[in-house]
Amino acid sequence: EQAPPSSNYAFYAAKRQWWWFTGATSSISSKVSDPKPVDCESLTLADGSTIPITGAGHVDVGFRISNVLQVPGANTNLLSIGRACDDGNIDSASFDRNGYRLGERQDGVPRRLHRAVA
Repeated sequence: EQAPPSSNYAFYAAKRQWWWFTGATSSISSKVSDPKPVDCESLTLADGSTIPITGAGHVDVGFRISNVLQVPGANTNLLSIGRACDDGNIDSASFDRNGYRLGERQDGVPRRLHRAVA
């Protein structure tokens, strides 16, 4: 059986590093492709403050991340692992002391494994 292809990514977009969070409900970036209007006007941060949302679109970081909120005031990019799984951008995520692995599937068959090492 042939192993699925794998890719290693540093995950940089718009010259900013992406941070991966398992507890975030939305992915955010200051710049997205093909932005569309959204119902929500602001995003509440962990400290209780809010910042404006100007739309939602997608970002390509070696694979497509959809439903990314465009937040011009964001000083970093954030990927919600749960949202990416729910949206079908990734199928699985695992973390250990050596790094992380993000798995994609297509029609139930492993398609690609993205990984980074510490």
